[in-house]
Amino acid sequence: MFGSSIIDIAIGMIFVYLLLSLVSSAANELIERYSRKRGHDLEKGIVEMLRSPDLVKRLYEHPIVYSLFAKPYNAGGKNLPSYIPARNFALALMDIAAPGGATGATELTSTSPVPVDFEKLKADISNNTILPPQIRQALTTFIDASGNNTAKVRENIENWFDSSMDRVSGTYKRRSQLIVLLIGLALSILLNVDSIALVRTLSTDRAMRDSLVAAAQEYAKSVPGSTPTPSPAASAVSSPRPQNSPSPSATPKSCGTDDTPECRVKKNLEEIKKLGLPIGWTREISDPADPRQFFGITPQGWTLRVLGWLLTALAISLDAPFWFDLLNKFIVVRSTVKPKEKSPEEKSKD
Repeated sequence: MFGSSIIDIAIGMIFVYLLLSLVSSAANELIERYSRKRGHDLEKGIVEMLRSPDLVKRLYEHPIVYSLFAKPYNAGGKNLPSYIPARNFALALMDIAAPGGATGATELTSTSPVPVDFEKLKADISNNTILPPQIRQALTTFIDASGNNTAKVRENIENWFDSSMDRVSGTYKRRSQLIVLLIGLALSILLNVDSIALVRTLSTDRAMRDSLVAAAQEYAKSVPGSTPTPSPAASAVSSPRPQNSPSPSATPKSCGTDDTPECRVKKNLEEIKKLGLPIGWTREISDPADPRQFFGITPQGWTLRVLGWLLTALAISLDAPFWFDLLNKFIVVRSTVKPKEKSPEEKSKD
């Protein structure tokens, strides 16, 4: 019985962390949306890669890239695209380096070798004064390594772009992780989600423990065979795919067509509230052991509470996919432990 209680407590805590992580991830999306840091990070990475503000401006104003955002390009502006597909980058750069004719973007879209005067192509690149010397050398190297295959040239440039953006993605991911951690700490304090107090309550209140486990199992059933999509912190800034965000299946109830960060924050907060957990704040001191009270707490009690908040914030920073996978694993373990407790094996008879 003791073993199953520990598992139930773990499932309950994991479920709470999962919901809070989804709230934190959605809040981070809102911050990124209004701060537009993703687009600035991408532009900064491309500037460092191409080593020429004028070349970067031409790249952003090329029709293949310009179509990704509506307003005129302004360096450091608020309307920068949050991602650029590697193919768009490669086609636009080659068209700037050697515009028109057989060396233009049309030939580079081919999936098979196309007759191209590669010596003339390299000469055009070498004579292009728009390109910095390092970029001319890089493009010439890609052509030499292509085996006279235009599709391979494009692929080499795409790989170059992706590898250069890995550093940008790492910077973005580290910043997002810090933001999620700070949001998690703010949620822990504002909602008074004290991990230590929650574990104590769940260890003594079987009814709440069973209710929380039932809610967790119901949640896991609502998204069978899938996990919440990673937050933007896990997404590459330069990815050609739409930016990842928690999917409708990652929320307690689908937001329908209104699958916005605001909707996901609201839905998950509502789900937490419905759990009836001893979280939040109260001015009344009806029970000295009530973790929700604000007054009448000893210095030792405040120390434990702050420690509980920090534990909650650190747990939230691990992100929703981690907690969802862990939740499913513990539910599987519980399903194997419970039947054995209900029907213990009979001792063998001599």
